[in-house]
Amino acid sequence: MELRWVNAALTTNEYQLTRTSEVHHSSFFHIMLTKPLFCIVMVLATRQLNGFSTAVTIAHRRAAAKLDPPEKSSRSHVPHKQNLGRSSNSRLSIPALRVATREQEEGNIGILSFGYGSLSVAYVTQVIMALNKSGPTLTFYSAIGGPALAGALSLILSREKRSNSNDNVSSKLMNGTLMIYSCLCLILVGLAPQLDKPFGKLYFISALFTFLVNAKGYSRGYPMSGFVEETKRILPRIHEANVYARPRDLPNFVYLVGMVTVILLKADIILPFLADPSSYPLRVMAFKVSSLAKLSVLGGSLVTLRDAANQKLLGQGRFKCLNLFVSYIFGSLAGTFCVNTA
Repeated sequence: MELRWVNAALTTNEYQLTRTSEVHHSSFFHIMLTKPLFCIVMVLATRQLNGFSTAVTIAHRRAAAKLDPPEKSSRSHVPHKQNLGRSSNSRLSIPALRVATREQEEGNIGILSFGYGSLSVAYVTQVIMALNKSGPTLTFYSAIGGPALAGALSLILSREKRSNSNDNVSSKLMNGTLMIYSCLCLILVGLAPQLDKPFGKLYFISALFTFLVNAKGYSRGYPMSGFVEETKRILPRIHEANVYARPRDLPNFVYLVGMVTVILLKADIILPFLADPSSYPLRVMAFKVSSLAKLSVLGGSLVTLRDAANQKLLGQGRFKCLNLFVSYIFGSLAGTFCVNTA
């Protein structure tokens, strides 16, 4: 009897040890999966903070370096101030004002770059949280298309040379694309609010700040006149890169085919809803809006790439990166279509 009790106890202990080892084994693989991704997010955030602090430091140094020559020149011309009929203060005011304006512009550029970089980190975090929740499935690869492309656009904008940003139409097209994407994401939050969950909070904050940061980058400010002026300025380039413009070369034709595909996919979502809106519950409508958001950021990226093809700029690194993410979304859409039709 005692021998049986001892055997039973040993068996129970072995079972508990086995279960404990399995738990530790699964937790080990969970840590091995999530820890490198967490490190990637921390590295990206650190790079953005370092880049922002470096940009601000350089801006102050340039402003200080530009402020010295006017002071020296004013001192050297002090004996001739009676002939010029102007005081030294009036001669100092114009260069000082220019330097202050230039310093403010460079500070705004640094803040914008930091905002874009922070958004890219937020979208990478969305992808990681979705991976931890669903795992590497086909649904996951299709669902992350919108955040992945939005993060890529934000990263491209953060790495651009912003000195000529006022004349950079490609940047304005990316800003406009992200503004449309963020508006649809905010509509999605209204249809299916999940603010009690970490992913829902991150999704809402990312969408809100995406709109604010890109509105600032698009219009050089928040007044409505800035939007109108910038839209008027880039409208001819939009016409040349839109779906109704005749393709000039092979890349133009490829992007045109992609744009037509996006329009057909959007029509497949919108037209049935317009025919019978009452047959769509909120969860289905939220799914449709999510698909529209992904297709909208994809369509805006295609317009940006077609404009770059018209301007012979596709060889630049930012457009190579954008091409890669656009190809990824089309690949995920093709995979989902093949699985659904099989």
